Amino acid sequence: MELNKSKFLLIGLLLTLFSSAAFAGTGGAELSSWYTDISNALTGTWGKIIAAFFIGTAVIIFKQGGIVGGIFMVLLGLSIGSIPTIINSKYTLIAGDMASNSLIITMASFVG
Repeated sequence: MELNKSKFLLIGLLLTLFSSAAFAGTGGAELSSWYTDISNALTGTWGKIIAAFFIGTAVIIFKQGGIVGGIFMVLLGLSIGSIPTIINSKYTLIAGDMASNSLIITMASFVG
């Protein structure tokens, strides 16, 4: 049996186009309590402890001569409290786009 590259390309293209239309679960209700706990931890006392650990690790990396790694750890330590805000803004936008089904409407206009 000969494998045809155009068939694989077509299947890959269709999977890419229709992947955003796949819905799983009930909107994340089963994970909301976990997410609330994690986001409260990152913005509260545990987030401050993790940030202090990253800053301390950055000092150790700087003393060993690692400039890029130290800068990365400092930036990670400074931004640990804003991770829940970034996640909320990104996935709220995606949920709004998927609710409007704009991709499916656009694809239907090309087909029809």
